[in-house]
Amino acid sequence: MAALLTELADEAPNTAAFETVRADLRAASRAFEHGTKTDLALRLYQVIRSMFHELGHMNVTPTAEHEQHNPEAHHGGTFVP
Repeated sequence: MAALLTELADEAPNTAAFETVRADLRAASRAFEHGTKTDLALRLYQVIRSMFHELGHMNVTPTAEHEQHNPEAHHGGTFVP
């Protein structure tokens, strides 16, 4: 599990926006190796919260061109890549 969390950290986008997400994933990996289940659960919560926060700042919305080429990609306000 620790190796998988580290792998996720390595695969997260290498941008300043995802720095917190990468750091939280690495902390979760260390918590799994050395901590308690409660600590791991808290770390995973922080990862997900950080990721949602950064995605919200990115304001991901489909473009009109994307919708023209992929009409099925836009469903009731939810963007599906």
